[in-house]
Amino acid sequence: MSTIEFSKILAISTNGIVPSATPTIYFDGTNAITSTCYSVPVLAKKVDTLGLQWTTPVGSTLVGTLALQGSNDAGQLEQNMTPDVTLTNWATISFWDESSASWTQSKAIASGASSGIETVQVFSARWYRWLFTFASGSGDLILKVQEKADGGR
Repeated sequence: MSTIEFSKILAISTNGIVPSATPTIYFDGTNAITSTCYSVPVLAKKVDTLGLQWTTPVGSTLVGTLALQGSNDAGQLEQNMTPDVTLTNWATISFWDESSASWTQSKAIASGASSGIETVQVFSARWYRWLFTFASGSGDLILKVQEKADGGR
C-alpha cells in the first residue's frame, strides 16, 4: 500500500464553518490575528495522520491557545469537500505536542517568535478544524497541516 501526503495552509473562519472573507484569507503569516478564530473545517475521512505546524514571527505579541476539534457529522456539501452549517457537533481532540513529548488538548501560544509541531497519529474524525482562542496582543499566525492517508483505500 502506498501513502498519499497532502500539505495545506489553512483558511481563516470567524464562525468555524465558512471563510471569513472573499477572497479567502489564510493563516499564512500575512493576516494579523486580533480575536478568537477557527480554521475552515477540512474533510479528512480518509486521513490517517495529521501534523500541524504553527508559527508566530518575530515582533508578534499574540497570546492565546490552539485546540484541535473534530466532527463526525456528514455535511450536505461533503461530496464537494465543502463544509456547511450542518456541521454542528464538534469535540476537542487530544494531540501529541512534539516539544513537550506529551498528550494535550491545547497548546499555549506566547508573545514573541515561536514555532511548534502537533501530531495526531491515528486520526478518526470525519472533519477537523483548529480553534485559536485569543487572549491578548496581535500578530501573524501561520498554520500548516500535513495529512497522510493510506493510498490503498
